Amino acid sequence: HVNRILEPYGFHTVIVTGTHWRNFLALRCSRNAQPEAQDFGLAIAKAMQASASKELDTEGWHLPYVQEEDLREITDPETLAKISAGRCARVSYLTQDGRRSLDADITMCRRLLEGGHMSPFEHQARPRRFNEPSGVSGNLHPPWAQHRKLLPSENDFSRLISSSELTEGCRGDNSLAKFILSLTS
Repeated sequence: HVNRILEPYGFHTVIVTGTHWRNFLALRCSRNAQPEAQDFGLAIAKAMQASASKELDTEGWHLPYVQEEDLREITDPETLAKISAGRCARVSYLTQDGRRSLDADITMCRRLLEGGHMSPFEHQARPRRFNEPSGVSGNLHPPWAQHRKLLPSENDFSRLISSSELTEGCRGDNSLAKFILSLTS
């Protein structure tokens, strides 16, 4: 567990997707902010100031790590969103060593879904469709539909895991597993 102790003393890569930046940046860039928080707040503000937004059409998706060559090879937006989620997860799970493998990215996506690891699905988004509830926006501004919120059981892993797997995770305590499954969501 030494990595948890050393984490504050090292650099790490983080993917951040958001639509509400004003308050966050005002807090982090304030003279009252902790110096380390001020450093990353200023870095984010400067990067945003220097970047150019890419306008999407009404069917377009925001897809981190998806390159132009991927768009030429694959046209299905759902598949591209899965590839993006797999690549976002690689920031935590593996290094991005420059090898491009769409199959490996989709396999990673499948493993994430099966394991209930939904964070990498928070970065892909598309405009919300008229028949979708506002809840699909997740932590983005309501015109957006967050990929995570479009996935079945994204907020309840108990629907994805078998009771025997949960019992095993509870170190064989079947009564504890049954208790967990009896809780309301």
